[in-house]
Amino acid sequence: MLAQLKNQEIPFIESVTPADGYKVEDPHIEIIDAMSALLSATLVGPDGSKVIGRAWISDEDGTMAESEPTEIEAGNSVHLKVTIPEAKTLNGTMLACIRVEYPLFDTKHVIHAELS
Repeated sequence: MLAQLKNQEIPFIESVTPADGYKVEDPHIEIIDAMSALLSATLVGPDGSKVIGRAWISDEDGTMAESEPTEIEAGNSVHLKVTIPEAKTLNGTMLACIRVEYPLFDTKHVIHAELS
C-alpha cells in the first residue's frame, strides 16, 4: 500500500487552524515498508506545557490505523509509527495525519498529507 511512496518527499498541509499557542511544525513522513510509516513532527504548545501527539492513516472509509498517543514536553519532536493491518483494503485517497492535543482528544492542530 505504501511501498510506492518510499523515498518520496510528501508535503503536509493544515487541516485545522491551530488553537492559540499550539501547532504541529516540521512534519515528515518516512515510509518503512508496504504497511508502515513513521510520522515525525515538532509539537508546539504553551511554554512549559505538555502536549500529546497522535498520528493516523485514513482513507474514504475512515481511520485505517493509528499510533499510540505520546505525551511530551511542548517544543519537542515526536516520532509516531503507524502500521496498517494486512486485512485492510484501500478505498479512495489515503491520508497521513498528525495532530497535537491536550488533554487527550482535545485537538489543537491537525495537518495531513495525501499518500495516494
